[in-house]
Amino acid sequence: MNKETVLNVIKRKVGQEFTSINKAAEAMGVSRNNLSLALNDKTVDIPDYLLERYGYSKTTTTTYYRVAK
Repeated sequence: MNKETVLNVIKRKVGQEFTSINKAAEAMGVSRNNLSLALNDKTVDIPDYLLERYGYSKTTTTTYYRVAK
């Protein structure tokens, strides 16, 4: 899955679980501003607290290549 798809699922689940961003942020132990930035795709990666809460994880891929000299 790509970032956009996972973020849309998380937004939907947050909306179903909480009546406001303030209540969601309070329950997750983060500031309202940080949660809002994460949900509106203003962060590089989706924060771990959101991924863990809704059953997702992320992987990183390392690619090695040879530099021609």
